[in-house]
Amino acid sequence: MSNLSSITLGELARGYRGVSYTPDQLLEHMTDTSFTLLRSNNIDGGFLNFTKIQIVPDNVVNEEQILKSGDIAVCMSNGSKALVGKSAAYKNVIGRHTVGAFCSVFRPYNTPDSAFLSHVFQSNSFRKYIDFILAGSAINNLKNCDIEEFELINFAPNERLKIAEVLDVFNVQIRETEVIIAKLQQVKQGLSHDLLTRGVDENGQLRPSYQDAPELYQPSELGWIPKDWEVCSLAKSINLISGQHIESILCNEESKGSPYFTGPSDFLGATTLISKYTEYPQVMCETGDILITVKGSGCGKVAISNCDACISRQLMAIQVNPKVTAFWLALFQNHREKFNQMATGGNIPGISRNQILELLIRTPKLDDELIAIGNMITGIDAKINGEELSLEKLKLKKSGLMDDLLTGKVRVTDLITQAKAS
Repeated sequence: MSNLSSITLGELARGYRGVSYTPDQLLEHMTDTSFTLLRSNNIDGGFLNFTKIQIVPDNVVNEEQILKSGDIAVCMSNGSKALVGKSAAYKNVIGRHTVGAFCSVFRPYNTPDSAFLSHVFQSNSFRKYIDFILAGSAINNLKNCDIEEFELINFAPNERLKIAEVLDVFNVQIRETEVIIAKLQQVKQGLSHDLLTRGVDENGQLRPSYQDAPELYQPSELGWIPKDWEVCSLAKSINLISGQHIESILCNEESKGSPYFTGPSDFLGATTLISKYTEYPQVMCETGDILITVKGSGCGKVAISNCDACISRQLMAIQVNPKVTAFWLALFQNHREKFNQMATGGNIPGISRNQILELLIRTPKLDDELIAIGNMITGIDAKINGEELSLEKLKLKKSGLMDDLLTGKVRVTDLITQAKAS
């Protein structure tokens, strides 16, 4: 461990609470004197996003609350304790911005310290400190002084700069990887739509559109479809198994009994993650079945079961020919919005068994085309999964190095010397 002295965060930066306003003070459009107001939802993954913003007049904003390049926006209050303390740096953004009353602006006394402090706010030690401050409190709310009292190693100014430079390299790589993933997901969305409406030809290539080759299509109740396709209800192609209610007293987390999927909280991407088990003997789904959420806000969300398991009433299991599972998974993912629209009923929306089975779909008649479509979608999924794995490794590597550097366990000067030597 380092024998360096410590200082408080408040010796490097000062916090200013965000803007308080009333609903009637919000503006519909920007003016020459108004401000874009950022809230907790605009702090995402260590970065600021400028979607779903609010607009306030200048008379509710004081000078200290105006965001300046180098400031760090921090969520100070939130219904979710885990979101309190999340932060993002504000850098060279065009326009006039401020933050809402549930956030604070932390402004470094010396602008060069901004990058270093932005990493401090993202560190595991800072997260643990926030959790400690909030522990035992019924209100998830921080004061500026709570954060200003956080202790950190008193590195020399030039070492703070070097630490920030090293960690910024990871930030760039992380951001670039996130952009690649977002682009691949957009490509998948477009490709899936085309494949599920146009299919592939005998050469395994995406079939030309109706506009380009109308002779390859036929009319149907769902519009133009390839000539060797059909429109049918899901009941013709799938077997649907309803879930069951299992009392919580029969459930456990100690791997005793059968795995039990309770809902979309057990979904990890397009596969499943076991969180509960039950000694109730009935098994409701099999490995490889597609699980669909039929109750709650997650209606239509799907994942492939990675084991034989019980499923709750919040789920149903879709059984199809294993050779064409990838096609059906893509089809259900593509229909997520439709399932959301179909969900009805009181405070807890739901989809009925008949609603699913009676849903009309376009589908190839031949398994070969179903398999080919599934393989093309699986191929892009593999690329996305590869990038997501790289992203997770980058984040873990950055997190470990950040802890080492910010605690003085590893000195950045030694790290740079080693890098030059290699």
